[in-house]
Amino acid sequence: MRQRGGWKKGRPDMSDTDYMAKLKRQCTVTDAGCWEIGGFHFASESQYNEGKGYGAMCYRGKNWRANRLAYFLWKGPIPPGQIIRHTCDNPPCCNPDHLVAGTHRENIRDCIARGRQRFHPSHKTHCVRGHAFDEANTALHTDPRGYIFRRCRQCGRERYQREKRPTSDRKSEQ
Repeated sequence: MRQRGGWKKGRPDMSDTDYMAKLKRQCTVTDAGCWEIGGFHFASESQYNEGKGYGAMCYRGKNWRANRLAYFLWKGPIPPGQIIRHTCDNPPCCNPDHLVAGTHRENIRDCIARGRQRFHPSHKTHCVRGHAFDEANTALHTDPRGYIFRRCRQCGRERYQREKRPTSDRKSEQ
């Protein structure tokens, strides 16, 4: 059934194989093996300025991000609660061999491990009191949820010195 502006539920004459071929036709293969999709991209401002972002394509009357559509067409349904992650760190890529399903937490851990998270605490070079986060002055700790974080050893020594004094000395300072 045709509506004004196109088909009501996508192209009924197109099979999933046709959509796969259409997706591949819209892509340019890079030296790294990425299939970079052309056309419209969902992008943040920084990605837009760099000409990168997640490609888009219409499938059965609905707009999809190209990477999610590629995963769906080649590998099957996306598991509930999962997102599609790029192993190549290239948002316009929709090569199914470069796409894996995973959690948001796994995606953020990949992002941090690969140095793509600009505002993550791991990018800080000094503590809040100005001591350098170098190998000798940095202690790694794990919280109850399993997150690893850094502590400044110099700040820890100073805190220990303050707390080890008798309470009568501390009260006289106030």
